[in-house]
Amino acid sequence: MNITQELENEHLHILNVTELMQGVCKKATCLDKVEYFNIGQEFIHFVEEFSNDFHQIKQQTVLFEEISVPKNHGRQIGSILYSHEQARCALKEIQLAQENADYASFQRAVEEYAEVLQTDINHKNRIFYPLVEENTSDEVKAKINKRYAELETNKQKDDLWDRALSLKNRFSDYLNS
Repeated sequence: MNITQELENEHLHILNVTELMQGVCKKATCLDKVEYFNIGQEFIHFVEEFSNDFHQIKQQTVLFEEISVPKNHGRQIGSILYSHEQARCALKEIQLAQENADYASFQRAVEEYAEVLQTDINHKNRIFYPLVEENTSDEVKAKINKRYAELETNKQKDDLWDRALSLKNRFSDYLNS
């Protein structure tokens, strides 16, 4: 029984959309201002809805509450929470740049967000999640999976994924046009 695979799948999707947004930023010189910031608004909405209000909630209110990690690794949760806060700060910079129609600041903030995200996800996928899997009993894993399912129902997981995949496809199509 695996309790982190779905979180890793969500990480992959979040990274893919963020990388596409980086591509949009690089292509920004070809866009008109309205189109550029409409795309930016879609990205901000995706991060707020999918990453912050869905994925991070699963980690922070389900996984972190249920697991027991060895004492010498307990500080990792604090580090993860700190990186989540850094990502939220970068998102605020993205929003501020968009409100001010500041292309350069918008691009820098997207790059900062992507960097924080990459570091956080690499740490979790390579170090933290394997540790969690190894040190969590099947009984606790079953409880976590049940709570995930409840949260996913409340957050309308299928609709959320559909919107997120649609955004990914729009960004990809845009970059390929």
